[in-house]
Amino acid sequence: MKASILIKEALQFCQEKASWRVSGISDLRRGDKWTHSTFRYGLARQISNHLLNNYREIKAVYIFGSTLEDRAGSTSDVDLILVVQKKNELLLHYIRKLKAEVLRAYKKLAGNGTAGLTDLLDVNIVDDEELKQKKGCASLIDSIYTPAIKI
Repeated sequence: MKASILIKEALQFCQEKASWRVSGISDLRRGDKWTHSTFRYGLARQISNHLLNNYREIKAVYIFGSTLEDRAGSTSDVDLILVVQKKNELLLHYIRKLKAEVLRAYKKLAGNGTAGLTDLLDVNIVDDEELKQKKGCASLIDSIYTPAIKI
């Protein structure tokens, strides 16, 4: 899937959620935190749907961090956890490619203030064993303090 389509659909999601306020590209460029958080949540949903529909080894996708707390800014990343049965090189390669394409499309959309951004997506891949042991980012799933949310 083209990253530009993911970005466009995330922006559309953001505009639908902002029915009571003027929102969209201008609010992203102004650095509005609600708009950035909502846009990033919409982007995470699009990415989740795309990955779950195209990669059988992905069992679930979770989001955590500033996006969920409405405090994302123009250079905030989107924190994702992918739960997989077993990690594999093909999926890792695709994720690296997707991250680069989404970053390029986002910088083109958001414009000024994003030049120093090196990653828009922070994708953490957790396998069944790590999930069972609650190692690393897997500890955020079902956390009582800062839980990751399944999307």
